[in-house]
Amino acid sequence: MYGNAVPVFEMKNKLSFYLHKVEEEGPVFISNRGRPAFVLQTVEDYEKQMQTAPREKTIFEVMAELRQQYEITEDDDQAVADVFEHLRGDEPYYGRESAGHLFDEV
Repeated sequence: MYGNAVPVFEMKNKLSFYLHKVEEEGPVFISNRGRPAFVLQTVEDYEKQMQTAPREKTIFEVMAELRQQYEITEDDDQAVADVFEHLRGDEPYYGRESAGHLFDEV
């Protein structure tokens, strides 16, 4: 799949050639330091890809699911905090030894 990746320096020197190639043949893979790093593709191909890509849930959707799963009412903030504390466990959080007090001052 990436075996025909074009090195960055070649892409830079022959950009118009590769733009036409993308229009005619589809995406062109670009390598940097011998490794696949980028993809040059048409906006149409990119938009199609974005439409079929799975969308990540927002924090609000995750919280709504947790409220429903744990039967938490909208005004019970302590129950939400308890659920998040339970889910996060004792693992380090963003380089901290404890996840405690990370949002307490917010």
